[in-house]
Amino acid sequence: TKTGREVAVDGLTMGSSAHLSGDGKRLGYFKEGAFWVLPLDVAAPVARSIARIDMNLTKSFDEEKVWCWGADDRSIFYTQKPKRIPPAATPGPDHPSGAVFDPDSATPAPVQIWELNLATGKTRKASEVDADIRFLQWWKTGSQLFIATVKYWGYPVRVPSSTVLALDPRTGKRRELLRTAGGNQELFTHVSPDGKW
Repeated sequence: TKTGREVAVDGLTMGSSAHLSGDGKRLGYFKEGAFWVLPLDVAAPVARSIARIDMNLTKSFDEEKVWCWGADDRSIFYTQKPKRIPPAATPGPDHPSGAVFDPDSATPAPVQIWELNLATGKTRKASEVDADIRFLQWWKTGSQLFIATVKYWGYPVRVPSSTVLALDPRTGKRRELLRTAGGNQELFTHVSPDGKW
C-alpha cells in the first residue's frame, strides 16, 4: 500500500499458505516441494528456496501443510504425516504367498511437527500428536508452540474432541490448555499483544 507495488507468489503447493514473518520483512510459503522465503523490504524481491521438504502429496497422503514462524523468525514449524507403506518384500522360492493385513490402515497416523532451521536448512522432529493439527502459533513470551488439534473423523474415539496444546520444542514436553467437545474445525489461537492471554 505504500509503494503500490504488487508482490506475486506463483504456484503455491496445494494446501499451502503464505505467512508474514513477525518482523514483517519476509513472506514464507511452500512451493514445488520446498520452503521458500520472499524478502519484502527490498526494491526487487527475489524468492529463495530454503530447503526441500517431503510434501507427502501423493494419492494416499494428501494433506494441508500447517506451519508457522518460530522464535525470532529463525525457524519454522510445520506438520508432516508419516507414510504408512510397508516395504515391498521379495519372496523366496519357498516363501508362502499372502497379503499383509494392517488393522490400523484406515486409522489416521499421528501427525508429526518438524522444525526447519532457516540458516542451516536442517530439520528435526519436535513432537508428534495423535490428532489432526489445524493451527500452529509461536508464543514468543513463553517460548512455546501452540497447537490446535481435532480428534474426530476417522479416529476410533467415543467422544470426539478439540484441544489447544502448548509445546516446549526444546524439551518436547507439552501441556493441555483447552479441551472442547466435538470436532471444532475453526479452533485457532491468538495471543494478546502483551503475551499474557
